[in-house]
Amino acid sequence: MEMLIFVWRCTNLVVYLSYQAIKAFSVLTDAKQDDERKRAALHKFYEDTEDCLHSMDDKVQSVLEQGIGNLKDKMAFNKRNLKQKEYIVLVAGETSSGKSTLLNLILGEQLLPSSMLSTTSTICELKYGATPKLVAHFKDKELPEKTILLSQSMETSQTKLPPTDLFLCPRKE
Repeated sequence: MEMLIFVWRCTNLVVYLSYQAIKAFSVLTDAKQDDERKRAALHKFYEDTEDCLHSMDDKVQSVLEQGIGNLKDKMAFNKRNLKQKEYIVLVAGETSSGKSTLLNLILGEQLLPSSMLSTTSTICELKYGATPKLVAHFKDKELPEKTILLSQSMETSQTKLPPTDLFLCPRKE
């Protein structure tokens, strides 16, 4: 079976990405672009609707407020929500199928552990922040969350994958 793989060459690191991993990354990129396009279109719709509301007389606006409520506040709230850039992506699969490796490649750093053994069998939420840290939330809601500040280790900074020397090569299996 012939399979295309990507090889990403870094200083002393060669990463092989299977066709499925590239496809998954492509799906995420396409979904992000589609989401941004839809957000821009919806933002324009809100802007146009606000312009229309400003041109209406007070009687029409009062009738709208009776039926809908404060439309201006609702639109302002929705416009603020459109500016939030948080994406929720579920990565699920068999044990040791490369989920953590895929996420590390997408993020560009060795954030999650990856091993031949099961290492991330718990739910992990990843977010960008000003300070690298780990926050543990406990099943028992009465326990306070535990925060551990993470220092930028040499290992993490050395395993970052800069987008250099990306090429295709055929491989037979």
